[in-house]
Amino acid sequence: MVDPDVAIEGLVPAGKVLTLSAREALELGVADALAASVDEALQVLGYGPHPVVAFAQTGTERVLRVLASPVLQTLFLLMMLGGLYFELQTPGVGVPGLIALAGALLFFAPNYLSGLVEFWEVVLFLVGVGLLLVELLVIPGFGIAGLPGFCSCWPDCWRR
Repeated sequence: MVDPDVAIEGLVPAGKVLTLSAREALELGVADALAASVDEALQVLGYGPHPVVAFAQTGTERVLRVLASPVLQTLFLLMMLGGLYFELQTPGVGVPGLIALAGALLFFAPNYLSGLVEFWEVVLFLVGVGLLLVELLVIPGFGIAGLPGFCSCWPDCWRR
């Protein structure tokens, strides 16, 4: 029906795409029946009367879906990493640390509450951040704890 190279005699010439309305599809035998509702379609298919359950999003689910959008998730990740960077560059616990914490909560909470992220993934991320901090503050050198920490806290590594 979508291949323009196929010709059907008496219906559509080669080079044209076949387009049928519901009534035309029924008349030509492409469709078996027309149904005006889901209940009628179930009866035509031979199923008895079944309760039809319709699902609707709640307000909370809509908010979680917006917060879990890829654009906002990227901003939350940047907020988290930027806050960590500036917290490490300035002495003491201050506003950058709170920004990083807020970014982490906004990054994980919508996905966790929606069921898209499991608890172990959050723990794995925190272990990765801890290993990066150990690499920066405790162990001199490069790569002993930082590389595994980087791999465990980078979202694309543990989501694939």
